[in-house]
This record gives sequence, C-alpha cells and structure tokens, in this order.
Amino acid sequence: MVEARLEIALRRQLGRGLCAQLEELIAHGDQVMVTVRIPGIEAHRVRHADDRNYDVLTVRDGHIVAIRACRDRAEARATAGIT
Repeated sequence: MVEARLEIALRRQLGRGLCAQLEELIAHGDQVMVTVRIPGIEAHRVRHADDRNYDVLTVRDGHIVAIRACRDRAEARATAGIT
C-alpha cells in the first residue's frame, strides 16, 4: 500500500515534467534515510521550500512498510537513528 502511494506521487511528478534524483541513501537497521532532489518542484509547492525531500523509510522483509517525511536532513538522520 505504501509502495503504491509512492508510485502514484512519482508518476504525478513525472506528468509535471519533474525528474527525481536520488541524492543520498543511508541504511541503519530497518530504517533508510533518503534524500531526493527534484529540480523545479518548488513551483508546485504551497509553502516555500527547497527542491529536496527528506524521508525515512521503514523496510521489513524487503518491503517499504512506512514512510515518514522530515523537514530537513538533521531531522531525517535523527528519525533514522543515524549519528
């Protein structure tokens, strides 16, 4: 279910002519911190932000079971338990 929502969001971005670029990936146990840069996304956002998204994925048995969006890299690192 989480994977399906992620795919829908990526397809929506692709439809807007946006291309996601994986910038950073750090695994710590079942937590994975992901930094994705999407040049041009700020034109589609309601609030001002840069073109990066910081998420922490929880992976179990090879499947993404949870995604937590974070405000910045520091919050993502802390959420994933990365020191």
